[in-house]
Amino acid sequence: MLSVELARLLAIIHAVAVETELSSLLHRVLSAAIEVAHAESGCIILVNGSTHIPVAQNRLGEEIKEAKISRTVLARVLSSDRPVVLRDGEISSKIIVSGCETSK
Repeated sequence: MLSVELARLLAIIHAVAVETELSSLLHRVLSAAIEVAHAESGCIILVNGSTHIPVAQNRLGEEIKEAKISRTVLARVLSSDRPVVLRDGEISSKIIVSGCETSK
């Protein structure tokens, strides 16, 4: 029998394979990542000359208008191409980047 995580991964793969609209795809992928990671919230960062956060939401799927991400964390994500998990209290003062808030 498949584990819950493996079943969820297969569902994500199917969703990615059939989704044709980028915004819907990003929301579905982020919702699944938040669920699998048991996270409170998350965001997807796209880089194409500039940094843009097209999707940020909480675990209920509610949009976060101003995602708070530190510059240090953003730099770590961009240099490593790996996700970063933040614990409470790891977010400090903010600056606006591409329509979403990020921290200094």
